[in-house]
Amino acid sequence: MNKKTTIIIASVIGSLLCIGAAIYLFSEVHTPPPRVKKYECALDYDQLISKINKFCTGRHDVKFEVTDSIVDQNNHYALYALVTRITARDSVEYGLKFERNTSKPNSTIVSMAEGDDPTHRVAGYTIVNMQVKKNAGDFNSNFLIPLQKDQGIKFTPL
Repeated sequence: MNKKTTIIIASVIGSLLCIGAAIYLFSEVHTPPPRVKKYECALDYDQLISKINKFCTGRHDVKFEVTDSIVDQNNHYALYALVTRITARDSVEYGLKFERNTSKPNSTIVSMAEGDDPTHRVAGYTIVNMQVKKNAGDFNSNFLIPLQKDQGIKFTPL
């Protein structure tokens, strides 16, 4: 093989490696994280957000804040929120996503996307992490169940 052919082959291989790396990185960055927990609620999400706000008003142990809203290419609208549960020793934050259930009118899909414990420096997007699993249980017992009882809301795990 002559020097010119070697340079061309090396250039083609280098270009293919760069393209492959770019495709890999792009697919990783734009893949949504798996949800820790997912629920269905038989309320439109405007009603659900209103009931959550009502539940949190005046409470010192929990804060609720809508942090973002998005519309995708199919005009599906979603809200992102942060629930912070506060105790005397620490606080735990839960990142939630609220979406209209396209298969059931007046129904909302609530996804717990993240469990974050800043006190113990533990955060995660998958239930495989034991601390995130504990945080998910904490979310159920210290936020979701009291919310259901106080506001008469039913959440069905998916």
